[in-house]
Amino acid sequence: MICRVEKIFIAGVESIGAWAFWKCDRLTYVSIPNTVTSIEAQAFSQCAALKSIKLPDSLVNIGVNAFTGSGLSYLVIPNSVTNIEGRAFLNAALDSIVLPNRIEQIAVETFKQCDNLLAVTIPASVKNVGQEAFSHCKSLKSVTMLPSEQRQYIRKGAFAECTSLTQVNLTTSLADIEEGSFKGCSSLTSITLPNSITAIWVGVFKNSGLTSIVLPSSIRMIADSAFDGCSSLKSVTILSSKPPTIGNVFVFRNIAPDAVLYVPKGSLNSYKASGFARWFTKIVEK
Repeated sequence: MICRVEKIFIAGVESIGAWAFWKCDRLTYVSIPNTVTSIEAQAFSQCAALKSIKLPDSLVNIGVNAFTGSGLSYLVIPNSVTNIEGRAFLNAALDSIVLPNRIEQIAVETFKQCDNLLAVTIPASVKNVGQEAFSHCKSLKSVTMLPSEQRQYIRKGAFAECTSLTQVNLTTSLADIEEGSFKGCSSLTSITLPNSITAIWVGVFKNSGLTSIVLPSSIRMIADSAFDGCSSLKSVTILSSKPPTIGNVFVFRNIAPDAVLYVPKGSLNSYKASGFARWFTKIVEK
């Protein structure tokens, strides 16, 4: 069925049903009343001509793939929204997004491949930045996590392959950065890790643009491939006097050949005996 609708005025409903306006590629305007609490799965998916939409303050739920592939360029999601399901804005044209301050998670692939998205601020209410939530957002330059009173997590591959990413602001409420979270972030030259982080998991910074990094004294483990392929990485500083447990495979493979590992005074021999000498020809106390 071909959808030729250009404008829609919705009235008298509480929900916009699944697939309601899927592939209405001429749709440019939608009026949504304050009675609507839910936009269901695929409701506006592939509406490429839909550049803007005002979501009502009554809205609570945005369903899976609700705006996938849409033409939306700017969107304010009202604070009434408590649930945004996976892939809701996958491959949308968004360059700017304001997230609500009541959501507890950004679900799997919610904003994946939003190629125009420039910056994102993660509200303090968010406990989980989901798997690949912002991965492959090739224009994304800045990520800021707001301080929270609860433990927060960046899940697997959340910002992977964000090749323009240069600035990441993390908080001490961050408990974990999972596997491959910043993999392939080739423009990311530095990042400050909070003391709340205890491990660098598999491939977290693999093939990133890091030139230097300071690992806080809280770090207890550096996993396989954590910094594999960071060819510009010349300076690694570890603040813990006790060497972290280090993986067996590709931990610092293919970093800069003249890279230096800086460790606390009195810990040089411990670091040399703990497997770090395999990756660094120069280990220096400071």
